[in-house]
Amino acid sequence: MQSKKFATIGIVVFFIFSVYLLLIAESIIKVDSPLLFIVGALFYLIFFLFLSFKQLRNENLAFFTNNNFILLFSPILFFIGFSFVFAFKNRNLNETILWEDISLYNLISYFINIIYYSLINLYIYKERSKHE
Repeated sequence: MQSKKFATIGIVVFFIFSVYLLLIAESIIKVDSPLLFIVGALFYLIFFLFLSFKQLRNENLAFFTNNNFILLFSPILFFIGFSFVFAFKNRNLNETILWEDISLYNLISYFINIIYYSLINLYIYKERSKHE
């Protein structure tokens, strides 16, 4: 019961924060979107860590092998990788060519997206096989 209350509060706070950043902060303050991405990723990371430590404190280790954990964990690597790309605010760094045609941004983007969508597909596969 308390877990549902926490999840509801987290979703409401995240929604209010997102609407505020989208409608107010970006139009008035002219905050650039990489900063918004990093702040949103940090908020999600804090929510994820709080939920994970709560499950550890309750000794609910089955939560970490649960299919929903895959769904909650999949954006973490996505957020961390793109936060590193956007954090430096250096376009030349992002456009640095590592191999023939592949820039640093493209390499990180491909790597993170492959892992992110593989985890999402694993979640979908497990959910379908569970219901069949």
